[in-house]
Amino acid sequence: MLLGPTSLKNVSRIAADLTSRTLCHSSPLPHRSRKLVRTFFQQAKQKSKPEQHKVRLHQKLRDTVLVLEAKQGPVGKTVAGIGQGIVTAGLVFGSGSLLYYTLFDQDDGEVSTLVSSSGGGLYAPEFISDRINTAYMYMFNSLGISTLGAAASFRFFRNPIFLNAISAQPLLAIGLAMASQFAVTMLVRSLPYREGFGAKQAGSIAQALLVGLSAAPLYLLGAQSIIRAGFVTAGLVGGLTGVSTILPHDAFAKWEIPLRIGMYTVLLSFMALWFLPRRHFSYTWLYRVAMHGGLVVFPAYYLFNTKAMVRSATYSPHFDPINSSMSLYTDVLNIYGRLAFLLPPHYLISGDAGKMGCTTRPEEFKK
Repeated sequence: MLLGPTSLKNVSRIAADLTSRTLCHSSPLPHRSRKLVRTFFQQAKQKSKPEQHKVRLHQKLRDTVLVLEAKQGPVGKTVAGIGQGIVTAGLVFGSGSLLYYTLFDQDDGEVSTLVSSSGGGLYAPEFISDRINTAYMYMFNSLGISTLGAAASFRFFRNPIFLNAISAQPLLAIGLAMASQFAVTMLVRSLPYREGFGAKQAGSIAQALLVGLSAAPLYLLGAQSIIRAGFVTAGLVGGLTGVSTILPHDAFAKWEIPLRIGMYTVLLSFMALWFLPRRHFSYTWLYRVAMHGGLVVFPAYYLFNTKAMVRSATYSPHFDPINSSMSLYTDVLNIYGRLAFLLPPHYLISGDAGKMGCTTRPEEFKK
C-alpha cells in the first residue's frame, strides 16, 4: 500500500519523536525532538571541518584529565586525597631533611655553597665553578630552545591534516615522539664532549628542539595555564637549587636506587594509562601515581642530579657538562609537565576552549 505525502510526513515526525525519546530517556515535546535530530545531522555534516578536529581532541583531553580533577564520587575524593597526601609528605620529608643537614650535619657550622660543599677535590674552586656554570648554561639554552620549538608546534598544531593524523592514531603519535626523543638523547649522551661547537652541541640543540615540537598537546590546556605552570616551575626549581647550595656533597649519594624505583613506578603508571579505558577503576589511581608521585620523585631527582653534577665537576678529569645539563633539563620538564596538568582550572582560565566550541563547565563534571 502506498502512502501519500501527508502520511509520510506523519510517519517521519513520529520516527523523529521516538528517536529523540530513546536518546534522551525522557518525554520531550515534539519540537524539541525535531530540534535534536536536526542538530545531530548538522553536526554529522560538519565533521570534515578543521575546527571539529580541535573540538574532538579537546574533548579527549578533557575526558582524560578534567573528569579526574572533578573528583567524582567517594573513590575520586579518596584518590585525590591520597595524591595530595603524597605530595605533602614529600614536602615535609624534604623540609625535615634540609633542617637536619643544616643544624646537625655541617662540620664547620657555616652554610656552604655548591663549590665549597664539594669537599675539596682535584681542582681549584674557580675551575669547578666554571664547570658548573657551563652545565647550567647548557640547561638554560635547552629550555629556551624547547620553548621556541613548543611555540612553533602550537601554530603547527592548528593544521587540520596534522590534527586528523593525531586524532586517528594517538598512541602511535605518542610512541613515535617518545621513541625519537629517547634515541636522540642516547645518541647525544654517547658522543664525547669537546669545547666549542661540535657534534655533541648540535645534537643537544636537536634534542631540545624535538622535545619542544612534541609539546603540541599542551596547546589544549590554554596559554594562561602554560604560563602559570612555567612560573611555578621556575620558583620550585630555584628553591631546589637553593637547597642544594647548603647541603653537603654526599647528601643524596645513597638515594639513587630508591629514586630509580620511584621513577620506574611513575613511568609504568603513565604508560598503563594509554591502554586502560578512562572509566576503569584503576585509571584514577594510576593517574594520581603518575602525576602526584612524579611531583615527589622528579624534584628529588633534581637534587640528586645537582649533587652528582657537583661531584663530577669536582673529582672527574673528564667532566661532561652537556650530559649533566640534560639530566637536570629532563627533571625540570617532568616537573613542568605535571604542574601544567595539575594546576586548576585549565578549562576556565583560558578562552581557547570557548573558541573551539567546548562550553563545558566544572558543574557538569560534579553531577
